[in-house]
Amino acid sequence: MYKRQGPLSAIALAAFLTACGGGTSNNVPPQSITLSGTAAYGAAYPEGSKLVVYNAQGSEVTNTVLNSSAGTYSLSIPASTPGPLVVTVSANDLPTLVSVTASAKVESSTINVTPITNLIAASLTSTGNPLQLITEIPTIAPQTVSEKKTEVVNYLKTLQTTLNDLSLIHI
Repeated sequence: MYKRQGPLSAIALAAFLTACGGGTSNNVPPQSITLSGTAAYGAAYPEGSKLVVYNAQGSEVTNTVLNSSAGTYSLSIPASTPGPLVVTVSANDLPTLVSVTASAKVESSTINVTPITNLIAASLTSTGNPLQLITEIPTIAPQTVSEKKTEVVNYLKTLQTTLNDLSLIHI
């Protein structure tokens, strides 16, 4: 004899079929990854600034020129590009800033380039020079990048709290 399963079984079956897509799957990995972000030093890096992306071996993957006065960029890199990735931005009369990410996501990643990302990059190098990261990145594990980012963010949060507390003191 068959026991009546009731509405819960029907709901579970519907959820299973929905999760499966109900048919064939498309497991083809993307051919490229879109990187986008903003390059700013307080104000946006100007239109015409050069942005360069380096892979885990310290080799240049691609470069572009910012075409927005807002400092924004968007570019594609091969999906096979190994991380961590280092991104630099430079312009006449402005400092070259560096950013680093442990890896790019499957289809797109946001990588901003700012003084804070420059601080993270500097903290990963043996000399404290963030540009040195381009040559040292082959020796740095993605996990180390993530840990250093967390460390710097936590430091900045503590600094912000301390400064907020100091503003309460009237001299």
